[in-house]
Formats: sequence, structure tokens, C-alpha cells
Amino acid sequence: MPLVIAIWDDGYGISVPQEFHTTKGSISEALLGLQRNESEKGFEILRVKGWDYEALLQAFDSAGRLAREEHVPVMIHVEEMTQPQGHSTSGSHERYKTKERLQWEQDWDCILKFKEYIISSAIATADQLDQIDAEAKAEVRRQKDAAWNAFSNEIKEELELALGLIREAATSICFLLKVT
Repeated sequence: MPLVIAIWDDGYGISVPQEFHTTKGSISEALLGLQRNESEKGFEILRVKGWDYEALLQAFDSAGRLAREEHVPVMIHVEEMTQPQGHSTSGSHERYKTKERLQWEQDWDCILKFKEYIISSAIATADQLDQIDAEAKAEVRRQKDAAWNAFSNEIKEELELALGLIREAATSICFLLKVT
């Protein structure tokens, strides 16, 4: 079965706008010569906006059908993605993105747009989504605490053992100093 691949593109590559690191400023534009047509085999290129949930559903459905039924490999180029944290936790994207771009990312954040889609489609209410969000955050905190405790409990046990040995040695030394 042919491959369906999705490329999630926020327009940057490690702090550099894509026009400086991607031929033609777009992976799908650069690969157009490999796209199939009526006379030549190749692969299909689908372009979709990351914040457009309906279009994403249609693109992935279409890509799956093409791969299964026509045995055509498909590349889905998901454009206009957002990176609210930047590309890494070690650097701030405020250093290399304009204020306009940062505002755009805030306004067109994919999670925000998905929430709007869910509400407008009457899948869930804003209150239900807020409750799900609060429950998910609480569960993540519980899991984080459980993981930290599982990691640190052994260290704490060894620390308590070491402290006990140090206290015992200190008591013995004090006893010996008093006796002599």
C-alpha cells in the first residue's frame, strides 16, 4: 500500500523563516514536479491549513482513499501551523518572529480553532470543553507527581539510610570522645 505522509509546517525551521531554508519557500511547491498528472505517475500533493478542521478531515479522508483505492502515494502539506512555544524550550520564538506573526499565531492557534469548531458544530459546549480541559490538566499533574515520586522515592530511601548511618557514626564519635 502506498504511503500517506503529513508534513506539519509552521513556516519556520529552527528560528529561520522557510523562504531562507526551503526551495521555493514551500515543500509542496518544491515537489510539484513529482506530482502525478494524467500522463505520468507520481504522487498526489494535498495542501490544507492546519487550523481548518473540516478541510483536514477531507484531506486525510481523500488521501486515505487515494492510497487504498488507486495505490497512489500522498503527501499532505499542512500549512499555517502554529508553534506557541517555539521549536524548543531552550529558546524563545519572540526573538525571531515579528509581533504580527506572534499575534497571528495567537489568533489562529489550531487548538483554539478546533475548540471553536467543536462548539459551532454542537459536538460539545464551551463549559464541557472547559471541564475536559480542567480534568486533563489535573490528570497530567497527578501523573507528573506520581512519576516524580516513583523516581525520587528510591533516592529518598537511600538518603534516609545515609542520614541514619551518619547520625549513628556521630553518636559513636561523641560517645568515644566523652569516654576518653
